[in-house]
This record gives sequence, structure tokens and C-alpha cells, in this order.
Amino acid sequence: MKKILITGHRGFIGRYLTKYFSQDNDIFTVPKKVFNSGSALRAKLNSYNCDYIFHLVGHTSPPEENYEYYSDQIKNTLLPTVNLALNAPNTTKVIIFFGSIEEYGDSKIPYTENNVPKPTTSYGWAKYSSYLAVKRIMEDRKIPYIWVRPGLVIGEHASPQRLFGQIFNHLNNNKKLKIRNPNHIRDFITVGNLVKIMDVIKDNKKAYNSTLNISLENYFNIKNLYEHLSEGVNLIKLKKDRLTGLPGKDVLVNSAKKLKNIIGKNFENNINEYLGTLIKKNKK
Repeated sequence: MKKILITGHRGFIGRYLTKYFSQDNDIFTVPKKVFNSGSALRAKLNSYNCDYIFHLVGHTSPPEENYEYYSDQIKNTLLPTVNLALNAPNTTKVIIFFGSIEEYGDSKIPYTENNVPKPTTSYGWAKYSSYLAVKRIMEDRKIPYIWVRPGLVIGEHASPQRLFGQIFNHLNNNKKLKIRNPNHIRDFITVGNLVKIMDVIKDNKKAYNSTLNISLENYFNIKNLYEHLSEGVNLIKLKKDRLTGLPGKDVLVNSAKKLKNIIGKNFENNINEYLGTLIKKNKK
């Protein structure tokens, strides 16, 4: 049985990771306030001496950008990540840091790990700044790390402020939802697939000390996906040659080429089954 630390365990993805890994491992958590003190964080991490660390603490991007959010991102995203990198035990087998597809911004689509990020949001900026710090610190400290950049994660218990939280809330209450930016194209992955991929890559040294896009290339128009869930409209999976719009704004999609080389091309993509389950559940 391994010891796993999950920061941000009360968040959307963190809760799923905690549930998944708690079946066969000892799970540890750290109160968010501890990240404000390097010495307190170091003492806590040393007492745990975990084999793996999944770092999710951060402040997700708000619906509307404001320059004041950069200050919030420094406090809630950048500093906790840097403090973890500086104070994690040298015995840690690997630290998996959760970045964001928003780091790529208006870089060329579909995004590959070789793209130079050009973030256009405060969240994307904070995550990319965190990555630059993590890369240097981890290399100096010789602690293996993986910096993952997931697409848009689908799950039932998403925050009501986020897209899928809004969709599920409206489906459960039989209300019509006015979607912001309905023609935008996003790269979707189910939270179930996400946590299984985390389980696979945590022990795969081919992924160590690098960035890794987390994608199964489920490219959908937001309006089409919502109408599929709410009205049974056919869901159209978009091919790469149909990705039209401004990168970082209209279109945010990852390439999965590197991930497929690591986990295998036959990894089960359960998005159609998952969406079907949601439709049946919300018709009750």
C-alpha cells in the first residue's frame, strides 16, 4: 500500500482522485493555509513522507477577466505550487502537477507539448509561470515530476460556476440554459478517464520530467454537446481539419499524440458511454 498526498482534495478533480486512490492506498491531505508557510508545509510533508503527490491547489479562471485576478492567482495558484516544489521531500517518487490547457492560449492548435505557451487569461498565466518555476526547481532538486495539461473535464459534481456544473444543474431542474460562447470548441475528457490516466502515468518513467497533455481528442462544439445532453441531438465529434476559430478563445484543444505513445492507443475512451448514462439519469 502506497502513501499518496492529494492537494486540493476537496475540489472537483481532487474528490475523484481521492475516491479512486483511497481504495488501495493511504491518502493524505494538507490544509490550504499551510501552503502560506514554507516551514510549516515542509514539516507536514516530511511527516507524511508520501510516495506520490498530486498537486491541484489553485484558483480556476473566472468567467470574466479582470486585472485584479492576477493578484489572486499569484496568491492562490503560483505561490502554493512554488512552495510545494521547494519543500517536497527528496524521497518523493514523483510529483504530478496539474497545469491547464489555458497555458497554451493563442498558440497553434491542436496544442502539442512542443508549443510555446502564450496564455491569454490570468489562470493560464499563473499556471505557466508556475510551470517555469517547477521545472527549474525540480531539476535542481532532482525530484521527478510530470506537468499535466488536461482539457475540459466532465463530471457530475462540477462547480455550479463552471460549464458542466451549469449544464447538470439545468438538466436536473428541467430548465433551458443560456450558454455563454455556445460556438466555442473544447477538448473534453471524463473525470473517470482522467483519474485512470493519472494512475497509469504515475509509474511510467517515460512521462517523468516533462509536460504531458491529457486528452483523448474529444473535440466538441459546446452548443452541440449541451443539445445532445438535453434534447438528444446527434453529437458530432470534430476532426482536426474542422477546428475553426481563434486559438485560446474560440478553440482550446490538445493533441493526444504523446499521451497515446505512453498509455497505448487502445486506452478505453468512455465519453459516449458516460454521456449516455447522464442522459438516462436526467430523464428520470
